[in-house]
Amino acid sequence: MKAELKIVRERLAQKMQQLADVEETLAQLQAELDKNEAEGARLEAKINDCNVKLSRAGKIIKGLAGEKQRWTETVGDLGREYELLVGNSLIAAGMVAYGGAFTSKFRTNLEEAWNTKIKSLGVKI
Repeated sequence: MKAELKIVRERLAQKMQQLADVEETLAQLQAELDKNEAEGARLEAKINDCNVKLSRAGKIIKGLAGEKQRWTETVGDLGREYELLVGNSLIAAGMVAYGGAFTSKFRTNLEEAWNTKIKSLGVKI
C-alpha cells in the first residue's frame, strides 16, 4: 500500500506540476490578451479620431473651394481697378487741387475735359 501510495503521490506531484505550468502559461496568455485588447482599443480610438479629423478637413476643403472662387473674382476686380488707378488718380488730384473753388457746372465741364485729354493720351479711366 505504501509503495502504491508513493506512486500515486508522485503522479499527483507530476500532475500538480503540469497544472502549475498550464496555469502559468494561461496567465501569460491572459496578460498578452489584455495587452492586445488595450492596444486594439487604443488603435480604434485613433481610427475614430482620424475619421473625425478627415471629416473636418473635408468640410474645410469644401469651404475653401468657395473662398477660392471669391478670391479669384476679387483678384480679377483688383486687376481691372489697377488698370484704372493712374487715370482716376489724375482726375481726383485735379479736382482736389483746381476744382474746389468753382461752380458745380464748371467742375463737371472741367472733369469732362480732363477725361477727354487723359483718354487721348492712352491712359485708362
